[in-house]
Amino acid sequence: MRNRTAASAALAVTLGVSACNAPVGPPAFDPVVKPLATPAGEGSLGPYLSVDAETAWLSFVEPDSAGHGLVVARLDGSEWRRVGRAASGADWFVNWADVPSVEPSGPGVLWAHWLERLGEDRYAYGVRIARSKDAGATWSEPAWLHDDRSATEHGFAALAGDGRGGVTAVWLDGAKYATGENEMQVRARDFAPDGTAGPETAVDARTCDCCPNAAVRLADGRLVAAYRDRSLEEVRDVAVATRSADGRWGEARHLDPTGWRIESCPVNGPALATDGERVVAAWFTMEGAESRVFSAFSEDGGETFGAAVRVDEGRAVGRVDVALLDDGTAVVAWIEATGAGGGPGAEGAAAGIVARRVRADGSASPARLLVETEASRAAGYPRLAALGSELLLAWTEVSPEREVRTARVRLAK
Repeated sequence: MRNRTAASAALAVTLGVSACNAPVGPPAFDPVVKPLATPAGEGSLGPYLSVDAETAWLSFVEPDSAGHGLVVARLDGSEWRRVGRAASGADWFVNWADVPSVEPSGPGVLWAHWLERLGEDRYAYGVRIARSKDAGATWSEPAWLHDDRSATEHGFAALAGDGRGGVTAVWLDGAKYATGENEMQVRARDFAPDGTAGPETAVDARTCDCCPNAAVRLADGRLVAAYRDRSLEEVRDVAVATRSADGRWGEARHLDPTGWRIESCPVNGPALATDGERVVAAWFTMEGAESRVFSAFSEDGGETFGAAVRVDEGRAVGRVDVALLDDGTAVVAWIEATGAGGGPGAEGAAAGIVARRVRADGSASPARLLVETEASRAAGYPRLAALGSELLLAWTEVSPEREVRTARVRLAK
């Protein structure tokens, strides 16, 4: 989830420009990347960033004496302060793409999710969820996110806090596989501030198998989810669905469909960000043999999106994230191959985490390299979050040792 505070949303309205004062030329983007000391040890992976009205939160998976744990850290001024562990266990499913998260929902309330095995098969696992009412100091007993406990895949959860202590989770559910149907589905569920689980609802009955999902909540209570769809012809374009304030999901719409037909999951999901009203999406796709990254804005809470703007440099690996700034511009980040033999499937090839600043009118800055990385799956997904007039960046460093790193990204005015 990439929600900005209500105060930031109000500021964005104040700073909004009228048509007669529209900016001319591409937005300025000359980022200065300053590394932050990160309380992550050797072997850590799967970073996730979230923000609330007070600060930013970082979570990641780290090996421990029990097996693995989900570490939570809070940004205290210019330093990360390690709060503790949301959970720890020996039977976790730990993966480069399906990673846990920690999501704030009102003063002092955090929700966390992680993955535990449901059987001996490689991808038999499910989602556990817990909450903290004291800013991560202590956590509730974990609950299963989903009703189905079959030895199939359940994961790629995206959490969206409601600001009052509750949360909504959107995830991929493999219950149909247990009955012989080769179909994954996207499902959603609300959790009340006291931890009570509401009923599950279906968002889409046939979706891609293992692409990360995204979800954001709007100021009026609506929810917007993005995921990779899957047609009967194996076309896997990215779709967006909106849930009304009274809990009803609308029909999914595809974001600038390219008709990408692929027989297996590309493990390359979309990203969303919102200021409470405006929504921006970013996603990866293929057209022919060409890999591409796009972004698009919605001015009506995700009901419709403007023209898609291509942002990659021609050698995109994908794994996108997006942050919405106070002035209404967005920064899209993704992995782009930079070395010989690069491309979306180039394991071990040199690459960089690259970003552009884009406006709703389609104008975009030049692409800028934020940090060097690899195209390999071990590098995972980079994470981006807006904090005031700056950005936070988190990623998994692959060599010489795997380790989560973070940086503060200062922007040109």
